[in-house]
Amino acid sequence: PMDQTPTFQWANEGTSKFVLPEPTRPDLTHISRLDSIPRVDMGKGNEAKLIEEIASACKEFGFFQVTDHGIPLELCKSVLDVITEFFNLPSEKKSPLVSTKHLEDGKIFRYYVKDQETEEKISMWAESFFHTWHPHDHGFPDNLPDNPPQYRSVIAAYAKEVGSLMVKLLSLISQELGLERDYLEKKLG
Repeated sequence: PMDQTPTFQWANEGTSKFVLPEPTRPDLTHISRLDSIPRVDMGKGNEAKLIEEIASACKEFGFFQVTDHGIPLELCKSVLDVITEFFNLPSEKKSPLVSTKHLEDGKIFRYYVKDQETEEKISMWAESFFHTWHPHDHGFPDNLPDNPPQYRSVIAAYAKEVGSLMVKLLSLISQELGLERDYLEKKLG
């Protein structure tokens, strides 16, 4: 049976190390609200309309949400399940993967901020697992953890789908910029 210990096992030393001093807490009163994030529905099929929507979102906001992207819902669910299972592994299984470097490939990073006055590290109740991927790196799955057992196959299948989506998006952006369809894809390698 899988250990049901919470992901943040390292937090049970006491919560004081997780509380930011009052002056360093985020001030949410200065955050502007948007009615919605720009959405681009990839299922529309009308390439000219997609190019127009992407261009508008990029110019006005600098980002957008992709809907009806074609990645199978069941695969998306499997990704969430396997990632949850990974982060719920016991500490001793994950500890060899912990790093103090934020973007170290194949490592878990635990977020913190430094108190301006005491220089003390204050944990942010978050950890991330970072691994790079490139569409042409066929050895990518070999660098992924083998526990949980299905982690490699699920993440590799998802990466392949995301790669196809990336190629479509880069093509649409290239066309909006008046470039060849594959220009940005080639430039990004």
